[in-house]
Amino acid sequence: MSGMTDENDINDELSVMETDALDDCDMTEMGPLERNIEDNQHNIENQELNDDQDSPNSEQGKAKPLCVYEDHVIDFWKDHFQMVTLTEIMRQKDDVPFAELLNRIRVKRKDEPLTEADRSLLSQAICQAENCPKDVLHVFATNKEVNKHNADTISGLFSELVNVEAHDYRKDPQTGRMERQKAPFEGRKGDLPDRLQITEGARVMLIRNIDVEDGLVNGSFGKIGKIVYQVQNGKTDVKMIGIELDDPNAGQRHRNKVPGRSDNLVYIERMEERLSKKVDVTLDPDTAQAYLILSAAGKQVRHGNTKHNVSDNPKRFSPIVCVLGKQGFSAGKFYYEVQVKGKTGWSLGVARESITRRGKITLYPENGYWTIWLRNGTYAALVGTPVPLSLKEKPQRVGVFVDYEAGLVSFYDADCWYHLYSYANVKFTEKLYPFFSPGLNDGGNNSSPLIISSVHICPIK
Repeated sequence: MSGMTDENDINDELSVMETDALDDCDMTEMGPLERNIEDNQHNIENQELNDDQDSPNSEQGKAKPLCVYEDHVIDFWKDHFQMVTLTEIMRQKDDVPFAELLNRIRVKRKDEPLTEADRSLLSQAICQAENCPKDVLHVFATNKEVNKHNADTISGLFSELVNVEAHDYRKDPQTGRMERQKAPFEGRKGDLPDRLQITEGARVMLIRNIDVEDGLVNGSFGKIGKIVYQVQNGKTDVKMIGIELDDPNAGQRHRNKVPGRSDNLVYIERMEERLSKKVDVTLDPDTAQAYLILSAAGKQVRHGNTKHNVSDNPKRFSPIVCVLGKQGFSAGKFYYEVQVKGKTGWSLGVARESITRRGKITLYPENGYWTIWLRNGTYAALVGTPVPLSLKEKPQRVGVFVDYEAGLVSFYDADCWYHLYSYANVKFTEKLYPFFSPGLNDGGNNSSPLIISSVHICPIK
């Protein structure tokens, strides 16, 4: 972000804080303002939480004035800021009644009802989507709605659009070379887009900091002036996008990149970063021991008292009460979390595809299992003789992380990201599957299910 944007953002965040919330600040080592705001982020968060609760610093829901100086305490505001008194409401200043309404909502208590007059005024601001002007800023609750609106708008304004797909690579476990994938991964919402629809004349915004010193920062707006193509392996692809930025001084080091052409465009090239691809991992009912009860969505498993009439196939565990994930992994990194809250016994980890599933099974690495468990009140890693785990507290959610190429299986307390145990330098040669055992029901004492809460796979780039 630019210096001006940083200053505005910091002042806006601090404006919600009371003086007392900054008592923990070390005034002898102020340093850059940005660092101190980060160091005291917990103070900001605590103050924001107090806005929703009964606070000893609040009086009937009204905020304490910021500029009340007290001689016996160090005052952050007085010593480090110049106070400026605003003489008019700046936000929505052209609609004073609506601005005053927003201020009443800001200071009212949660248990105070909204007055009929305020409710009526708010209702006047409601407009059906089809009646909204097309040339104004639209604000949506989710990125999905934003992306749909942008796609619909650009399709309505321009007839010829250029589709730009991301180039995603994954290391081939056999050759060790980075291989481009046939189609882009469906990344998480924080990743770079999988695809772009662009055309000359379209308005665009940067969503990454490219060159902060040169003003190419997240949030910069501009208009596409030129699309530069290249031919590789017989295929034509977009190489760079020339943008006329709203800030004429930004991007000085990224101009004149097209040979034989002098223009005032800032050229943006492809940007590389690691991404995480969200995948939907579910339990495989064909591997579940006959007494196990799986949820309809395949996200939960528990041990029951009744044997189910299931097919007898070589993939199914018997008699050990286990089940595998339906999706297997043979490259890259993956991570999943399992809720173990309320259970007195369980086993979690990964298993190779060729494991023995019938008869007596020992969950050791030499047998193709890399796991930890809870048994008789003891948390342990299963490496021959069980190795007790060092805990900060009893985990409620366990995270399992695997780096296939590095031969690493790690376990974490997912609520505090505390490392529990790692199997290192393992030479994986076949597909791995998430492994789950909810343990025996134990007369209802261990009836809570194991619940898969999230799964991610991260291709190495």
